[in-house]
Amino acid sequence: MGKRKKKSPFYKYYLKDGTLKWGVNDYWGIDPRTGEEVRIRKRSFDTRAAAKVYRDREAERLNNSLTQSKTEFITFADLYKDYLDFMLEAGYAESTYAIRKNVCDNHVIPELGKYYVHTITIDDCQKMVNKIKTKRKDYRIVAGYVRQIFKYAINKGYVKDNPIDGVIFKGGKEKFESRQIDSRENYYSPEDLMKFLDYYRENGRTVEYVYWRLLAFTGLRRGEALAIYKSDINHNNQSIKINKTLTTDKNHKTLLSHYTKTDDRDSKETEHVVYLDDTTYNLIADFAENKLPIKGPNLYYTSDSKYLFTSPHTGTHYSHQVPNRWIRDFWIKHRDELEKLDLKYISPHGFRHSQATLLHELGIDPKDAQHRLRHKNLETTMDVYTHITENREQETADKLNDFESSRTKSRTKVVNLSDYIS
Repeated sequence: MGKRKKKSPFYKYYLKDGTLKWGVNDYWGIDPRTGEEVRIRKRSFDTRAAAKVYRDREAERLNNSLTQSKTEFITFADLYKDYLDFMLEAGYAESTYAIRKNVCDNHVIPELGKYYVHTITIDDCQKMVNKIKTKRKDYRIVAGYVRQIFKYAINKGYVKDNPIDGVIFKGGKEKFESRQIDSRENYYSPEDLMKFLDYYRENGRTVEYVYWRLLAFTGLRRGEALAIYKSDINHNNQSIKINKTLTTDKNHKTLLSHYTKTDDRDSKETEHVVYLDDTTYNLIADFAENKLPIKGPNLYYTSDSKYLFTSPHTGTHYSHQVPNRWIRDFWIKHRDELEKLDLKYISPHGFRHSQATLLHELGIDPKDAQHRLRHKNLETTMDVYTHITENREQETADKLNDFESSRTKSRTKVVNLSDYIS
């Protein structure tokens, strides 16, 4: 059977008086904004050649704005769904999947989801970024997620260019929502750290105080500390094995992972050792053996559970989000007292930054600090050290300003008008 001949877009018809006329009815793609078919239609041409001239002229006009095939016609929301499936197939961690999905669902899809991918412009992306910038300090990271989605679109052949690359990020001093803490401020100085821990020891729950002390004096990530087994404690050299962490799956359920954030999954070296100072070791050892006086409700099981920090609800590990609730609830209850101590609110990750600050204050070499904090790159450690140094320099300048101000006031003669009134 031979190949079927394509139907001609040109047709002829006759008027009532028998005059021959020509018309054109040609499919020419999809309207990028409505998703409807676009056809070149016109009648009353005297010749087929005249109809063809009209058809070619209209086709040229439409050619730059229309796509020829419905298979290339996809909304950003549909592309995003395909990209999420790709993430799972490509082996992305489920916690990474969950974080990106949550952020994009709330901030990206409401802005770009309804548009067809090939029609999204730099201006569309700029408006999206500007809006996100008023809500999140990590707007650049969110833009990075969008960049990856467009790269996926390029690989699929939906678009040729990445519009997010044309977005301008610099400039503007928008006011951010207070939910997020500036990373440069998310730590305690050594003095404030000890004030906070001393207050927590006297007024907080035992399990929470032990947890914060461990984070602050080891630099562990919150999930790594919650995943510690009692058997991970080496009593011979006062150290803890770090070979696990808590993570979340795509449905935000907490899971135990035998890889930490900085592990190389292709390497067999997935175990790290963190050595403890005497006070922290003795505290952890007594806590593991249930020798500490309990302050607050008994929030952990020590006899039957293998975990150092055990949830009373499950008998295993806590949820990954529990430390956030601990610190938030403690501040709600004790805010007035803590503010009188000149303490600020920090997140659980702020205790890791506090350890880095302590190492910096003690003069620990950045390479040794990198090893203790288990940063993949020395640059990460140096960034932390740089932030601390900059903050210290600003504090020094502020103190000099205060000193100069006090000196000026002391030299200024105060005139009492009553001395001149008889």
